[in-house]
Amino acid sequence: MAFGAGRPRAALGAPGAGEVRAARALPGDGMRTRAELEDYVRRFGGTSYRPTCACRMGADAMAVVDPEPRVRGLDGLRICDSSTMPSLIGSNTDAATIMLAEKASDLIRGNA
Repeated sequence: MAFGAGRPRAALGAPGAGEVRAARALPGDGMRTRAELEDYVRRFGGTSYRPTCACRMGADAMAVVDPEPRVRGLDGLRICDSSTMPSLIGSNTDAATIMLAEKASDLIRGNA
């Protein structure tokens, strides 16, 4: 059985999908097995999302960065980007990241 049977690839091949169906550009019709598709994703996959929440800010022991945003256990290092967000926000991260950087700038300058 071809990979994708019962999934979107198979659904778009159904007779009723005529008007919404377009020629598949990538990864192409030649890919038939799950292993082929996984290999394609590993080689060509990517994201346009900004990394967030990788080194969470907080006051608890699990937080990598404290609220000022100093890295715990390392003197003189602060992280002021979207990686310090404790959880993913519900909109674009750009404005929140700018706010984090502005606040960190104020803290570094001594402006509380």
